Amino acid sequence: MLVPIMRDTPVLVVSQDTQSRRTPLNSCIVEVFRGAPLVNVAKPWGSLQLQYRPSTRLGDLVRRTAFHVVPSSLPPASLQGTFFSELTITMSISEFRRKKLLYVFNVFFDVNQSGTIERKDFEIAIEKICSLRGWKSGDAKHTETHEIMIKIWDGLRKRADSNKDGQVSVEEWVSMWNDYAQNPSAALKWQQQYCHFMFQLEDASADGSIDCDEFTTVCSSYGIDPQECKLAFSKMAKGKPSVSWEEFQELWKEYFSTEDPNAAGNFIFGRTSF
Repeated sequence: MLVPIMRDTPVLVVSQDTQSRRTPLNSCIVEVFRGAPLVNVAKPWGSLQLQYRPSTRLGDLVRRTAFHVVPSSLPPASLQGTFFSELTITMSISEFRRKKLLYVFNVFFDVNQSGTIERKDFEIAIEKICSLRGWKSGDAKHTETHEIMIKIWDGLRKRADSNKDGQVSVEEWVSMWNDYAQNPSAALKWQQQYCHFMFQLEDASADGSIDCDEFTTVCSSYGIDPQECKLAFSKMAKGKPSVSWEEFQELWKEYFSTEDPNAAGNFIFGRTSF
């Protein structure tokens, strides 16, 4: 029999499987989409204060776990084998990682500075990239760039545009990359395509590696100071003269997932601080 939980009922959350116990609760946001406001979390029976926010878009929920909402007045012994209102644990994102994601959003994706990412941004970016490389409309490289970038947009839109308005908002963007950070090795196809596209764009000599001048040319075209680009490359390459494709892929994963401000991957987009 389920215990009714009213809107003002204090609750605690009980974990009943080993996978859920591995979730770092002190870095989570708990979203209750059925039941009462969250007050405490039993871990297993000690309390831990967490942020609470009602879930508004069920399609955006990151994961469902065996955490269950119960009235805090119930004694622990009475909870065994009992399931109550379900909730979702969404991994929160640090201010540092959020700043990194917003930097890429604002500089490399929201090209027209509208506050959202839309197809128009990609169309502008295509022309900007082709102009940088001297590829004219009708050229094979211009056509190839257009096809790749539109594929990337389609993949981004399908994954991140949860309300289907044809735009990707800041929160949709952050939520998507937060999912990515949980398992960077399982990147979506469009994320892999964009990573490869950026490497090829920077590898102007097509020799399979990026040097400082190549890196600076591309990053500075997005409005970043050339001197900062050069410093960023030095940090990214760890003092080496070039970065290979294999190294670039690992640095890419690091950018979107690491919390370490000194990690080399943080500098892959030409900025040295966030």
